[in-house]
Amino acid sequence: MTLEKSKSILCGLAGLLLFWGLFHFRALFGGQTFVMEDASSFCYPLWKYGADVFAQGLIPLWNSAAAFGTPYLADPQMAAWYPPVRVFYLWLSPENAFRFLILVHHLWAMLGFWFFARGRGYSNFSSLAGAVVFGFSMHSICLFGNPAILFSFSWIPWVFGTAERPFNKTHTHLLSLSVCAAMQLVSGYPLVFYLTVLFVVFDLLLKLFKNLKGFDWLEFFEMAGKLGLALGLAIGFNLVWLIPFEEFRQFSNVAARLQVTQGLPFDFLRSFLNPFCAKTMDGNLQVPFWISCFYVGLPTLAIVLWATLRGKVRLSSLALFLLALVLSLGESAKLGDWFRYFVPFYGWVARSGCLMPMVVFFAANLTAECLESVRTPENKRTDSIFFWLSALVFGLAIYEGVFAGFWPLWAALAFVLLAGLGRFSFRVRAIFFLISVLFSLWPFDQMMYLTLDRSFYEKKPAVLNVLKPVGRLYQSPEIVNAFQVSPGKNLGDSFNHLKENLIPDIPLNFGVEEICYKNSLYLNSFLRWYLLSGEMKPKPLEKLLSYWDVKYVMGRTPFPDFENRGVDDLNTRLDENPAPFSKWFSVPEALAAGEWAADADEVKSGQFDFKNKCWIADKVMAGSYSRRLVSELVRTPEGVELQASGTGKALLVSSETAYPGWKARTAQEWHDVEDVNHGFRGVILKEGEEKVTLAYRPTSFRLGCFCSLLVSAFWLFLLLNFPNPKRMTNELS
Repeated sequence: MTLEKSKSILCGLAGLLLFWGLFHFRALFGGQTFVMEDASSFCYPLWKYGADVFAQGLIPLWNSAAAFGTPYLADPQMAAWYPPVRVFYLWLSPENAFRFLILVHHLWAMLGFWFFARGRGYSNFSSLAGAVVFGFSMHSICLFGNPAILFSFSWIPWVFGTAERPFNKTHTHLLSLSVCAAMQLVSGYPLVFYLTVLFVVFDLLLKLFKNLKGFDWLEFFEMAGKLGLALGLAIGFNLVWLIPFEEFRQFSNVAARLQVTQGLPFDFLRSFLNPFCAKTMDGNLQVPFWISCFYVGLPTLAIVLWATLRGKVRLSSLALFLLALVLSLGESAKLGDWFRYFVPFYGWVARSGCLMPMVVFFAANLTAECLESVRTPENKRTDSIFFWLSALVFGLAIYEGVFAGFWPLWAALAFVLLAGLGRFSFRVRAIFFLISVLFSLWPFDQMMYLTLDRSFYEKKPAVLNVLKPVGRLYQSPEIVNAFQVSPGKNLGDSFNHLKENLIPDIPLNFGVEEICYKNSLYLNSFLRWYLLSGEMKPKPLEKLLSYWDVKYVMGRTPFPDFENRGVDDLNTRLDENPAPFSKWFSVPEALAAGEWAADADEVKSGQFDFKNKCWIADKVMAGSYSRRLVSELVRTPEGVELQASGTGKALLVSSETAYPGWKARTAQEWHDVEDVNHGFRGVILKEGEEKVTLAYRPTSFRLGCFCSLLVSAFWLFLLLNFPNPKRMTNELS
């Protein structure tokens, strides 16, 4: 590598680091942190919960604090097995770990694209422009509010970049591709991994058909074999959560969610010109902004249109971009529905807008490729078509609602026109184009760059000074729906308002258990009970909440026997239950469980006495039992030890989720727990048995963990076969 080339690379990386640092100045140096959307109300509290469990020397297989208890590691959004999450939370405070994970993955995404573009032979400036489009597109910035998706998004260029290298016959590429694919799959949003692999395959197929006559089939099958082996290793590493997830899927609402498909209307394509035109379009709040905004900068559109008209863009690159674009429209463009019939697992893409990461990636690739085309000698002259196309794109943006007096818009237009002047060298023209892209993207990005003071995560909501963290907090479906619209002078004020009113999952951050879970994945047993509670009248609901060990209730429904602790600014009552049940108690009678609908009607009528009766799934076990005095001796995140004083055969009943993997041990013998009250745990004690230990011991995790460690050992073997670090670095670069 020449000295001049080394300086060029270092300048490119330094420029990328400078853009990243300036953009994130508030989060890096201004005492601010990320709070937008799921970042504050889902990812932060749940990842902190997992980190707290790891800090106790345990693996967080189970979340005992939310929704009667639910699988933790089996939920991919928890990123429980993702090495960067574990390392950051091990060495940093929860807030710092969370903030730096978002910051580092944003930088990782741009670095990944820069290396990907350089690997394709693009110049330093073209690669830098593509990286800026990829990292600062509106979609990318919106992902700060969905960190799990951001993590998966950041690995797209790394997977593509390493997937193009199996043609070289070295084990280094097998190692690098399998590790990158594994990290993307484990990082929190496996759908992005699936789409990345799908388009990698499309890319390889395009290469095959392009060179059909002179194609080396032996080399192709060797390449396909390496790709298959690498993906097999990636999946093998992820079996630690994939096997538990498959178990979780059978008992969850996943199947129901996949039946609710959602396409983007053609009108959303207008967001290529004005990023905010789709935000309030038709008042459709069901389409999140991050999957409905196509904005990648106006100069990007101008140069791609110009290169396409001039025939200076690879057909394969354009085809992949258009395919991703059409599929992102889903049923609106028909092709998305058609794909479900012959592309394996494509039915998991419930929202077509989830293809937005691929649209952005291929748009960035087109940007770098089109800018590269002006390096050729014939492009040293000024092209009038480029001027007219640039003016047309910016004019359409104004027509679509971009404020004509918005000075960065005119600055972007001025610099993109300068980039079209042939009298300048390629380097100068590339710099002008890069500045134009920054002027086009940066101001809109800042509008979506929502941060608040870092004390947001550390300072308790005022209401928690009233509550004692004993028993559960119940938030009714009605009050959860009220959280969809929050009053406030600005976004920051609105998020503070939601926090103070204990939006779902925020209580988990402060050690308060809750019966409400702002998550897309629910156990069916929890979901049907929770939805039933929203249909009940106050008096029957009061009995049900007492059985659930609910100490506090947030909602607009008054309870006759509960103490009113005040009304907040959402007109939401906070009531305290004077006598909730314990999580474990004994009942003298067990009834054979009937159909859910019939038993649910009995609960809604208020006739069922949870204190003295229960339903039991195993009809053989129905009958009379002795009453015992039950107390908790030890409780951990994944188990509890109980003392049940008394005589005779007893049935212990809980308000904690029954789920495969939960075991009970009495007299040194482990056995399955009973399923009582349609989805809760129960234990039968024989005469003389007074102590019982319940623990979550899933075989699915042990099997998956063995496979994951086996793959890790194989990676280590491959790594040790490259004792020369310089050689390995050269091969990877």
